[in-house]
Amino acid sequence: MTEKEKIGHLVRFGLALKKIPLTEISKWADYQIENGKNDNLYFDLSFAKSTNEVIEFLTKDIEWNFKSAEIRELILGYYNEYLKSDNSNWKKIQKELIDFYNYIEYEDSNERVEDFIYYLIDDYHLRNDGFGGSLKMPDFLTEKLSEFDTYQELQKLLKRNKINGFEIKKRHANNV
Repeated sequence: MTEKEKIGHLVRFGLALKKIPLTEISKWADYQIENGKNDNLYFDLSFAKSTNEVIEFLTKDIEWNFKSAEIRELILGYYNEYLKSDNSNWKKIQKELIDFYNYIEYEDSNERVEDFIYYLIDDYHLRNDGFGGSLKMPDFLTEKLSEFDTYQELQKLLKRNKINGFEIKKRHANNV
């Protein structure tokens, strides 16, 4: 997968999961244009006014591969780091992971991944219905996400492309 395709996938998921602001997409496109990339996609994205427009433009240029383990691992690496930074956010992370897997529509057909998401969904609905849930949280998420140590790789890719997104606010940041 080319870097442009990786960024396209990350933008699509980043917009859907509210991890990349829309304004960052035009900045990225402008950066590409300033660096001599005369691709119509960048010109279109530079003037895109909505998430739908961005996805529409990307769809014309990028073949979506929701089965990409590389993209999934980058995003799960983000959630691993997010959980490690503040495990009290586990409910939010659980919901976002469910949303992420709904976007990829279980394309992986990997039994281990499907089990993971089914357990998350079941637990989420039990908790929302007032029951205690079926999983020991946040331990379950910590265990499942711990194998994804790709957050630094994700941040390097985004930084190289001048995109701010998938950022994590540290729990105990100094407020100076």
